[in-house]
Amino acid sequence: MPRGRPAGTGTGAGTRKPTGSKQTVKTIRSAAEVLTEANSSPVMLAPAVKPEEVTVHRQLLLLEFTSPALLEEVLSATVLANFVVRRLGETALMVDHQRQDELVKLLTKKGYEPKITRV
Repeated sequence: MPRGRPAGTGTGAGTRKPTGSKQTVKTIRSAAEVLTEANSSPVMLAPAVKPEEVTVHRQLLLLEFTSPALLEEVLSATVLANFVVRRLGETALMVDHQRQDELVKLLTKKGYEPKITRV
């Protein structure tokens, strides 16, 4: 005869009954609430926390130029346009992060000196 209890009659974790303790429910806070709580100067956050305008990007490289004229010059003198994911204003571009080494070589070869900052 097999030993043990019949299936379904044990005291395993799957058969426990609630003990009457209340479960806590965490509320989801908006980005504005989280940023305001974490930042001592919420006035600076005003433009960045509108829910309809907040976008989080991952695995992208931000390429900033000192002037709009320099950005246009680099775009026209190189194949940088092939790397661009999105243009951010007059002096910044989002670029595919996987092509960073290729981009640095290209810009250096054309006489531009990119400054790389890792965060």
